[in-house]
Amino acid sequence: MLFRTLGYELSRYQTGSLGVDPFNDMQRMVLTKDPMIFDVGANVGQSVQRFKQYFPDATVHSFEPSASTFQILLENVAHLDDVFPNNTGLGSRKQTAIFFENSSHDMSSFLQPDRDGWGTVVSQRELTLTTLDEYCASKQIGHIDILKSDTQGFDLEVLNGARKMLEGNRIHIIYLEIIFSRMYANIPTFDTLYKFLAERNFELVTFYRFHYQNGLAGSTDALFVNRRAKIGEISDAEFVSGPST
Repeated sequence: MLFRTLGYELSRYQTGSLGVDPFNDMQRMVLTKDPMIFDVGANVGQSVQRFKQYFPDATVHSFEPSASTFQILLENVAHLDDVFPNNTGLGSRKQTAIFFENSSHDMSSFLQPDRDGWGTVVSQRELTLTTLDEYCASKQIGHIDILKSDTQGFDLEVLNGARKMLEGNRIHIIYLEIIFSRMYANIPTFDTLYKFLAERNFELVTFYRFHYQNGLAGSTDALFVNRRAKIGEISDAEFVSGPST
């Protein structure tokens, strides 16, 4: 009673509650037993392995631009069926870009580290980027059940390269990292990213664990859903007529 008079409401914690385990939440939201999953920024395969744990029959296309990290990824997912690793980066258009390889592999990015970053840049390489739309067109993939993007500040570029899929409501769930701090130079703000998704029919489901830097919110993961997604309404071949322009 005292807590309620102070404006607090007590509730019993339940295992599997929304906002605790993102993979459990996605498992409850996805519409099929064999989802099409894109893992952009796959690193060494941690999320690929978790996706296959929660969705054993899923098809997973993973993308990791770092050559050295990609070799570890290949070793870690070699035993998994229907996993297609790609040693490439995704962006807003087909182009070349400088990839900043960091001594801390979780800081490597197509953006330069800023004041809140860590590690040191050990190499810079020019890489050729493709787009999610281009990749889907080349593989005759007309829908994505789950798009996970963790590209160290480059996520808006990845989403801009998926305009055809997004504007056709062909992506159901998006799970991505949100960075609030100045971890990288020229990183888009949260409101820019949120507005981009909201304008394409995505609604915020929840945030997950926050990481703090200097007493402020540094980063978190967020889950979005498109309730208008046209998953399974038309065939992939019928939808994919060619790459976006």
